[in-house]
Amino acid sequence: MIGPMAAEVTGCGPAPTRRVLLRTAVLAAVTGPLLAACDIRLEDDAPPIPLLPRKSVPDEAVLVDLVRRTTALAQAAGRVSKPTQAVAGLSSLHQTQADVLRARLTSDGVPNYVIDGTSTTSTTSPTVAVSAPPAATARDLAAGETALVTAVLSALPTVTAATRAVVASVVACCGAAAELLGATISWPPADPLPPEAAVPLLDATRSAAYALQVIAAQTGGNQRAVAVSTHTDLTARASELLGMAGSAAPPDPLGYALPFPITAPDGAARLANQVLTTLVAGGLAPLASLPDDSTATTTLVRLLVGAQHLGRSWGVAAVPFPGQAYP
Repeated sequence: MIGPMAAEVTGCGPAPTRRVLLRTAVLAAVTGPLLAACDIRLEDDAPPIPLLPRKSVPDEAVLVDLVRRTTALAQAAGRVSKPTQAVAGLSSLHQTQADVLRARLTSDGVPNYVIDGTSTTSTTSPTVAVSAPPAATARDLAAGETALVTAVLSALPTVTAATRAVVASVVACCGAAAELLGATISWPPADPLPPEAAVPLLDATRSAAYALQVIAAQTGGNQRAVAVSTHTDLTARASELLGMAGSAAPPDPLGYALPFPITAPDGAARLANQVLTTLVAGGLAPLASLPDDSTATTTLVRLLVGAQHLGRSWGVAAVPFPGQAYP
């Protein structure tokens, strides 16, 4: 039956009868949509199949927002005319953040067109000229850093535990960058750290304060003045943490073991850099002990921004993810 019918349809035999034509039309109506459905697109930007909607991954909205904001900050820093070394560094720093966060999303199955907020099909005419983005200023960059901190802080308590640390780290980095550029962060009211979170930060702060006290005692001139100022700020930080720790706080020891003795001014600067780098690196260690939905995350981020501020006077380099082991 198949052989003759094929011959009739292809015109290799006699003219097709009315029955053959009707059967051919029915077959085309049934198999046409099936064959069309087999035309699967393999491009990365292929739109989702309507019958199989994509399910959002946890914290997708927050992470997508961070990718877009950090990408915009990287681009803005790159458009600043005659940038300072600090501004030039922010461009690379924010691009690293955007790349790491994007990789995290795409590994979870989030398409790039969703991350970028673009259409799956291009409608731009090739003849339409695209103008270059305008130049940016350090003030524009500072405003963007501040806007990110303000926008994401409110969402921070709601993200899952798996995401909270990296989000808090980006916010703390941007808060420090905003202050570096001369902006002032208006920190909203927030819960204090619970004692179990405050105690490790208190010990780390006391250790750094002791090192700066030794540096101030064994140096002179401008270096001693900076050491005294840093020690004063660390003492105030320790006092705040002591109030949060309450009765859980251990007694203040008479001293701490220094990683190496100070024998010269350059050794003093190296010691200050090392202890303050350690303070920044451990700034988010207590995050897991914070209650879910607690605004104490804001308090922890504020303290990490302050630690970066203290370290800046002693050459502690800015990193994309302070308090985290990211690149």
